[in-house]
Amino acid sequence: MSTRILSGFAMTTVLSLCFAALSAARVEASVYLNEYRHNLALDSDIIEVHNSGPGDVDLGGWIIRTLGGTDYVFPSGTILLDGDYLAVDIGDQIDPIGGQMILIDDLDSFTGSDESGNRPGNELVIDRVRFGIAGGAPAPPRATGASLARVPDASANPPLIPADDENWWTIDPTPTIGGPNDAQSSNLGAGPVVNEIRVAHGTGTDWIEVFNPLPSPVNLGDWFASSGHNIWFLEGVVPPLGFAAFAVPGLDLSVTRRVDLFNPLISRLDQKGIDGAPPADCYGLCPDGAPPSNGYNYLTSGGGDTWFPGLCSLGSSNQGSGGDCDVTGIGDEESPDPAVEPSSWGEVKRRFR
Repeated sequence: MSTRILSGFAMTTVLSLCFAALSAARVEASVYLNEYRHNLALDSDIIEVHNSGPGDVDLGGWIIRTLGGTDYVFPSGTILLDGDYLAVDIGDQIDPIGGQMILIDDLDSFTGSDESGNRPGNELVIDRVRFGIAGGAPAPPRATGASLARVPDASANPPLIPADDENWWTIDPTPTIGGPNDAQSSNLGAGPVVNEIRVAHGTGTDWIEVFNPLPSPVNLGDWFASSGHNIWFLEGVVPPLGFAAFAVPGLDLSVTRRVDLFNPLISRLDQKGIDGAPPADCYGLCPDGAPPSNGYNYLTSGGGDTWFPGLCSLGSSNQGSGGDCDVTGIGDEESPDPAVEPSSWGEVKRRFR
């Protein structure tokens, strides 16, 4: 296995293979998007691809396309050997709150251009991932240096272009750009969930409420909530069928519009989104703890069915004393004190590293 990084400004010319061999490899080999992280120091996006084989692949002319960004085109002669990882710097192209990356085989690299120099637009989508508010996979929190990683690693031949990105991609706090991923698989719906979100809308502090659907208490020590901007550690014990409310400064939920919940093993248990929701201060589940646990915007989180705007009852049931949900109005109660004082920024960064 070898590793290379191609800069968007200074490309490296690599080995060339004969036309027949490359044609066969294009058909047989599986090339994956495998990991993504944003380099804050360079303000640049790094994307890793992997060739799980069999055979080498000429990536010359292939494209990485982002949502609203400029295509990155692999330089001519870029050969990805069987089993290799290749990291490319595509510049600052990806929105931190979410988007998509698409790996495209530009078939015109074999047919050439027309007389005017234009390519016919003959493209084949090889792989794709949607994340943040655009899809099931989480947006990696930029302030921590974490990455968005495929799990299992592409060398294990997971599905290409999965429809359920939330099950095949997750956050890795210790990126492995240039080598196999070692991130933890998600276990969505297997424990406590985000039961309510209170959005600060530019003033005050964001809050989340965690509901424990299990018959035994859950210690939230070293659990954390995550958004495309940052993370925040939670602490304290949630009783069986009980609730705990936490201030989560730094997640910027009015901007990122999504929150993911991780246990201490860095396995994701729940995700909720509010993008596309009616304006409100609070959004909550009714009944408490209701599915789905794989939402990334308002509708996929159960919007209008189990996920409603206006349910403001941080620290207590959204169903009220009578067991019914009032989803007709927006609550106006004051935010309660957090169950446990949230961590300091220094503590957050220390633990996430």
